[in-house]
This record gives sequence, structure tokens and C-alpha cells, in this order.
Amino acid sequence: MLPLWLGKIGYIITRPGVYVFIRFTRRSYVVIRVKDEIIVTKDWLDMHKNWRLPGGGVKRSESPQIGAKREVKEEVGINIDVKSLKFIKKGVHPSLKYHFWVYELILDKKPNININRYELAEASWVDVKSLNNLPKVYEIKQYLDKYEA
Repeated sequence: MLPLWLGKIGYIITRPGVYVFIRFTRRSYVVIRVKDEIIVTKDWLDMHKNWRLPGGGVKRSESPQIGAKREVKEEVGINIDVKSLKFIKKGVHPSLKYHFWVYELILDKKPNININRYELAEASWVDVKSLNNLPKVYEIKQYLDKYEA
């Protein structure tokens, strides 16, 4: 397991390059929901400050749905069926300028979360209503706007 302090040092050193690189990517995120709870994660690239959705970069050869499936498996160890993904929103991040897609996957029961410690610092089930009181990234805010509508 990657020590927390090592992840923070790596983040500080690589942050400028990551933000330049991320501007030219496509990203997919998945809201994995069981009743009123969703899985949220904290990654190494944000100094563990903000909650985000499972997901990440979409490869050139992938559709956004296939990229979402791969990223969810890599980050939290959950296999998803792309046919079960409900499209929520497509957008452009206002400051980082990457294109992103948000999908929702509604399940009957909570799957086990198996965190990839090389990508994530933390993952948890959180009540959707409590997200308003937590620090979160732009993509979660986009989902909450749709969820509350």
C-alpha cells in the first residue's frame, strides 16, 4: 500500500504536469447508487481534499461508456455492465477544460469496494443528501443538480 505522505509528495511534484495533460483528455464518471447512497472516492491528485466519483480518463480507442467501465473496475474493483449505465450529463469542466460524461448505475445491493491504493486514497458509501456538506469536485455537483431536480 502506498503511504499517504508519499502520495502527497508525488502529487506536489507532478501537479503542474498533470493539470496541463488533463486539459486534453476525455473523462467518464459513474454514480454507483444503492437507494440514497453513492460511492465517492478521494484520489492522490487532489491531496485527499475533495470527494469525487469513480472514473477517469477515456482512452482514444474507447467510448465514454467503455472508459467508465474500465475506470470503475480499476479504481474500486466493481464490474459493471455498460448497458446498465444511464446517461446523466456531458459537459466541459469550467477551469480544466476537459470533456466529461457522467453516468448513473442503480443497483439493488451494495457491491464490495476493493480500492486500488495506487489510484485512490479512500472510497466510501455516502448518503446523497450529506454530499452538500462535504468538499466535492465539479462532476459530483453536476449530478447533485440533476438528482435534486
